[in-house]
Amino acid sequence: MTDILLSAGLWLDGSAWDGVVPPLRDLGHRPVALSLPGQGAPPELADLLHRVASA
Repeated sequence: MTDILLSAGLWLDGSAWDGVVPPLRDLGHRPVALSLPGQGAPPELADLLHRVASA
């Protein structure tokens, strides 16, 4: 079993991976779709420092 972190870009949040997560689970992996600050997770006006701190 492999842990897989999925991070969407631009303005997208973790829901961008909704179609990918179930097939990965079916293959025995543990996918985690991330929603970074400013990309679906608070704060809305996050900058790079917010994103790094959340990792």
